[in-house]
Amino acid sequence: EILFRSLTDRSGGRGDTRRPVKLAEVATLVNVPCQQITQIVEVFRQPARSFLTPPADWKLEPDSILDISHESLIRKWQRLKEWTKKEARLASLYRRLEDTASRWKEGQASLWHGPELEEALAWRREANPTPHWAKRYGQQFDLAIKFLDASVRQQQAEQRRELQRQRTRKIVFWTVFGLIIVTSLAFFEY
Repeated sequence: EILFRSLTDRSGGRGDTRRPVKLAEVATLVNVPCQQITQIVEVFRQPARSFLTPPADWKLEPDSILDISHESLIRKWQRLKEWTKKEARLASLYRRLEDTASRWKEGQASLWHGPELEEALAWRREANPTPHWAKRYGQQFDLAIKFLDASVRQQQAEQRRELQRQRTRKIVFWTVFGLIIVTSLAFFEY
């Protein structure tokens, strides 16, 4: 999935297109040796399949450029369409995160909370982003993650404050209730 997501691009208005990448870049994305990626690529380069280039008779090296053999695969292969759509969705949220983080650094945006933060945390679990992946979509990965972590810390602090307020309200309620009972008992004793 990561291989084919890295080989496609969803450009504004032009639709989904091929995006050639070096074998070593895919290996870095997945954080595995080039040999493991080569084994996968070989399955999709077989003459009966020919989904990827270079052709099967070419030896793959780390600097070999991988590409989808024909753009019709992007349009016709449903699974690839879904992967491309997923990559575009993950990239879109990351761009939004990075943009907000940049504005936050400049004092022009607030930390995220509520549904927006929950969406970003779901993105982080699903995408498991790395600096290498993020480089394709922006240049401030560390700032974006710092912003997201600061948003989480702020939300956790707000939740702790709310729990403390609830505890305080309960203590006040039971204290007042106890005073009413004691006062009522004292009143009826006389």
